Amino acid sequence: FFFGLCGPSRSSSTVCLFEPTNGNEMDAGNGSHVSAPQTAAESDTPLQHDTVFLTGCTGFIGRLVLRKLLLAGAHVVVAIRGRRGQGATDRWLQMSQEDDAFCELPIERVQVIEADLLDPEFFESPVLEHVQTRITRIVHVAASVNMHETLETALTNNLLPGIRLYQWAQKCPLCTHVVITSTAFVSPPSDTPVPEEPCPAIQGVEVHQLANLDSLPSFDEMKGYHQTTYTLSKAALEQYLANLHQREPARFKLSFVRPSIVSVAVSDPYPGWNTSLDALNGVIGLFATGLMTGKLVMDVPTRLNVVPVDYVAEVIVSAAYRSSNEDIRYVHAACEDDQKVCTEPLTHIVRDHGRKHYKSTWRKPSVRYTASPGLWSKIKFNFFDVAPLAVVAALSPGKAGKTRKKTLGILRNVYNTLITNYGCRHYNFASSSPPTFHIDDYHHIITKGTHETLCKKGFIKKREPAEDGEGEKCVIQCFGSCTDAR
Repeated sequence: FFFGLCGPSRSSSTVCLFEPTNGNEMDAGNGSHVSAPQTAAESDTPLQHDTVFLTGCTGFIGRLVLRKLLLAGAHVVVAIRGRRGQGATDRWLQMSQEDDAFCELPIERVQVIEADLLDPEFFESPVLEHVQTRITRIVHVAASVNMHETLETALTNNLLPGIRLYQWAQKCPLCTHVVITSTAFVSPPSDTPVPEEPCPAIQGVEVHQLANLDSLPSFDEMKGYHQTTYTLSKAALEQYLANLHQREPARFKLSFVRPSIVSVAVSDPYPGWNTSLDALNGVIGLFATGLMTGKLVMDVPTRLNVVPVDYVAEVIVSAAYRSSNEDIRYVHAACEDDQKVCTEPLTHIVRDHGRKHYKSTWRKPSVRYTASPGLWSKIKFNFFDVAPLAVVAALSPGKAGKTRKKTLGILRNVYNTLITNYGCRHYNFASSSPPTFHIDDYHHIITKGTHETLCKKGFIKKREPAEDGEGEKCVIQCFGSCTDAR
């Protein structure tokens, strides 16, 4: 779901990497305008002589990190894994040609390395020995954002590659900064702003033992306030590397960037840019098309700490060029309380958008709220939302069946992660560089961007303009024809 094909080409817009964008307003898709995100400037060092090693460039956040590095003039070495018979170079060429984020960018400054970060031998390979003498900064964005993995799998995917990358950074003589992308939810829920400081220690285990997966306690013994193995694995990575950095002095500075819930771009490369149907985008996609009935298991009104992906990429790149003297730094890429996405107006906007743009849906979008999660709420969710999708997916052969099973996977992930874990718990993060945007406009941008993504990924199919002049009408593709769905 992170590798969609993007739509019609748009001209690339340049952004100032370190200075706030003043007077740069974009159309929000509803007749209003929205200002580009602003981040604090920490350095104006030119990037033309920098070579950055970047992981995760094919993912949602990593694409825009790569875009901003190229716009700023850096040379970038990207580690890409071959996938489904397609080599790393072919994946990069396809992505650069089909994603508007790379339109008109100097992609000749990108060097592709075929890499599997899960393979310990990769970090001893000759190809890395060849490039390590010119790497000046390392940005680690790659991660497995899966809330249902076992503890061992989550640590294997998120902890061990980060440790190996840090150890490799010590072999790079010119490296001055290492940036690790974490998550804001390594910290516990709080009504007061959580400072940009180390998260609480993981219980039941010493920090230096975290990499010994065979001797670790169970997730229940270690989890504490963590609801998922994903956030626990990210907390483990932060604590292990910080401990290593303090015990063994390194020539580079270490930064941890902690995004909250990441959604569509607010301005760069254009309002609504998106490749993901994860988290909030998945909720909106399912809700707008009628595949989810709208029984959102949240407190009313719930406010989610959602931030634009272009703002997150800006914070990550700024961290790689920070000039502060702190040897270890923690940075929240999160919004303030008055910028949080409010589910009540957002769902009404999504409902109206769905009724306007989708000619037929399996069930018309509606807005109903229930209380905090409980057994009765789960029963209703499974009966009204999961069960019908599961039946149709099981009866669908071939490619159509695979598409419907993916839809079912999104639905389950939405409920078990965004709604259950974050919708009914209050999070408040202090941020030294909060984004600047109008939340009412961003509601419309999220809806518009998710609609375009649904079209690109084939979940809905665009039709000719409607006869009533209300704009495009679409047909849901997840169930084949609308008649079959009913």
